[in-house]
Amino acid sequence: MAKQKVTVRRAPKLVAFVATGFLFGVVVAAIVSFGMPTDPAVGAGATFGFFAIMFSLVGMGAGAIVGLILDRSTRTHTATAEVTKTASKP
Repeated sequence: MAKQKVTVRRAPKLVAFVATGFLFGVVVAAIVSFGMPTDPAVGAGATFGFFAIMFSLVGMGAGAIVGLILDRSTRTHTATAEVTKTASKP
């Protein structure tokens, strides 16, 4: 069997960073919408929904940027391994 050298590195899970940004955005939206006086004609629920959409999108973007920065910084910490490909059985 042929041996081949491969590069191995640990990469952060971007989905976890985006999900954390989403949750952080929803928490900030709750603090902003329920912590401030709201217009009685609109209501607190609608205000929270509007702010939740806005802040969750911003939080997801910020989480993705942080994840990509960490991914870029881990590219320098790589290792080389030697692997052997084996034949798979049906």
